Amino acid sequence: MNFPARSKFIFIGAGIHGSSTAYMKELSPCIVVAAYPPRQTITARTLAELLTSTIEGGYVMANALNDARWNQRQLEGFRQYLNLLFTPAARGL
Repeated sequence: MNFPARSKFIFIGAGIHGSSTAYMKELSPCIVVAAYPPRQTITARTLAELLTSTIEGGYVMANALNDARWNQRQLEGFRQYLNLLFTPAARGL
């Protein structure tokens, strides 16, 4: 395909928006009915955009640095962030 420069960005943006929307639909019920409410106020949209940025940016960084494990490390960091966000604070500290 030979897109004009601006059209490429619109095409890529639509794909990224679609990914974020799909993640948001999956994350929304988790935040609303979580057994452990988030320790900080956060929306499903914010989490979905963070996940999308982590994944999409990871592809760029992995290619730029020729590091096949880049995304794996970044997604592990995202998982750790979710644990911190949804793990109840210890009592008495």
